[in-house]
Amino acid sequence: MRRKWIMECTADFADKTKNAAMDELFRKHAVQVQAAALLLGDAQAPEVICYSDDFFVGRKQIDIMLRRQTPDSEPADEETSPDSISSDEEGVSDEMLSAMRGRGR
Repeated sequence: MRRKWIMECTADFADKTKNAAMDELFRKHAVQVQAAALLLGDAQAPEVICYSDDFFVGRKQIDIMLRRQTPDSEPADEETSPDSISSDEEGVSDEMLSAMRGRGR
């Protein structure tokens, strides 16, 4: 039987650029959750989704496979596809990178 885990945060920032920072924070955590679930998985592939939601805009999907730029981050010089992410970035192990790319099995 499949089980669902939910992590939720509700906030109202006066500075709306903080919403992008929160999107990036949740994206990073979703990537870690997906990698761990892939490494622990034994039957069905896990499904990890990440989105933000508000009354006026509605649900906004956060693509967990792309590194997003926040207002205070440097522009990326390289592609942001999963294959372009090196193990030096964010301290991700080679095993976890392989799992995220679907080569772990």
